[in-house]
Amino acid sequence: MSETVNHKLLRRVREARRFDVQQVARALGTKPERVAAFEEGHVEPTFSQVEKLGDIYGLSSFYFYGDAVPNLEAPPLDFRTENPEPAKLSVSAASLIRRAAEVGALLKTVIDRTGVQLRKDVIARISSGTAQDAAKEFTGSSSVLTRLDRSDAAGAFALARLYAEASGISVMTATLSENDFRGCYIHAERALPVIIINNKFWSKKSQLFTLFHELGHHALSAEGVSNPNIVRNDVERFCNQFAAEVLAPTEEFKGLLTSVSRPETVNDFAAVARFISDQTLLSVAATAIRLVEVGFAPRPMLNEWFHARPQRAVID
Repeated sequence: MSETVNHKLLRRVREARRFDVQQVARALGTKPERVAAFEEGHVEPTFSQVEKLGDIYGLSSFYFYGDAVPNLEAPPLDFRTENPEPAKLSVSAASLIRRAAEVGALLKTVIDRTGVQLRKDVIARISSGTAQDAAKEFTGSSSVLTRLDRSDAAGAFALARLYAEASGISVMTATLSENDFRGCYIHAERALPVIIINNKFWSKKSQLFTLFHELGHHALSAEGVSNPNIVRNDVERFCNQFAAEVLAPTEEFKGLLTSVSRPETVNDFAAVARFISDQTLLSVAATAIRLVEVGFAPRPMLNEWFHARPQRAVID
């Protein structure tokens, strides 16, 4: 093993993790120019800096003193894009996902060794093709959903989380940057699946919707990061429709609309969305999308409403 750092490997690992120099510099507590100098071989990082780089990249620091290229797993897919590709994540989000995968592996080992019996994973066995049919198949197989209190989103989230974990799907919550994912589903080899919910600034209804959205990813075996407010591909459309149908079945939702008039303006649209949201477990944003899906309001009105909101959505 060399006594000096393999500077070419530093760059190779950073690029494999899809971090830019600025991200690594912030995490390392130095300037981007310094990180660039490490990678170009102009400056030798200190031992403590190499240790910190190992933490940032999720590697043992001894790799940086050798020629062997570590076998790095690819970042999860980013379903916020039209054609999902490996996600470009913050250092903290990438670290959290690695820890979540480790938790999934540990839980699988514990369960295998102790013989703990998990409840039947209904979602993984869904055979229906459409999101609506999949939701009906799921709700028809799970009595837990009949106990969700429509007036208590926090309680409903806790119950849904308990159901998922009893089925062998670990659910983690964490506070991440607004630019990081809103939800993440990972299922590493020889590990239990894990769902991560970003609770930064999100209401309990939003977190509940995201949880069922990620359970949709579980049904599709589609690992990756997502944001239900950004819909650019069929996977996200399926997961949003699955979550909406579970939390507010179409016929039930349409029944609530009999007491309101069709919106003529964006202000009317916002008022209807808030009114219906108050009577369901859907967030206002999810309710707004549902109004369009059931044909109660036109899509341009939805797009105008979302455009005026601080947290904008992209629904293609």
